[in-house]
Amino acid sequence: MAKRNELEFEERRRQILNGALRVFSEKGFVKTTNRDIAKAAGIGSAGLIYHYFKDKEALLHAALEEHAPLLQMLAHEEEFLALPPETALRRAGLAYLRMMEGPVISAVVRLLIGEAIRNPAVARTFIDFGPRRGLEFLSRYFAAQMDRGVLRKVDPGYATRCFMGPLALAKVAQILLPQPNALAVDGEALLETHLDIFLRGMAPSPGIRDEMPPFAHSLGEGPGVRAHLKSETTGEDHGEG
Repeated sequence: MAKRNELEFEERRRQILNGALRVFSEKGFVKTTNRDIAKAAGIGSAGLIYHYFKDKEALLHAALEEHAPLLQMLAHEEEFLALPPETALRRAGLAYLRMMEGPVISAVVRLLIGEAIRNPAVARTFIDFGPRRGLEFLSRYFAAQMDRGVLRKVDPGYATRCFMGPLALAKVAQILLPQPNALAVDGEALLETHLDIFLRGMAPSPGIRDEMPPFAHSLGEGPGVRAHLKSETTGEDHGEG
């Protein structure tokens, strides 16, 4: 019986989360009322929401986390920190792309960006719970890899922004300017190209590629490129003629 009650509680909680996201995407965070959420969730009483969530802000936090795989990784940080950069960053990048490609999250992001201009408190709530936590999580990962000598030492916060920047720009541009083909981009193809460029730049000894860690060698560096890079550090001429 206790198990059944637990399942019913979780199912009702998910109903409220999904209903809240639908209404947030249609009316915006500020204008949404508990009555709106209750109607969208198919529950009889708006007051019942307080049995599951302290307030509307707590509901927004839970709704974002439910649909944000990157934030869900925070619960497994120790496991994530042990992953090699190519694996960890591909996983994080794919999680971000899938989150931003979801129709509900896309609508919520579009409305929250618009509301943030008129309601800075909404922007702070969204940034503090979502983007800031994700960026700090990846910054800790970069710092750990730098301490191990796997990645070159730079400011971990800037490294995080350099990694996430191109992905965020591509997806946010598509959300805000949904013109057919104008900003079309294959997210996974972009991620693979970005990983290649980013990990080469973050190698511990960027001028001596023979000392690069195993993940860098797996990125498809051919002997001609290696010879060219070696010539840059030794002064040898590998050109024709």
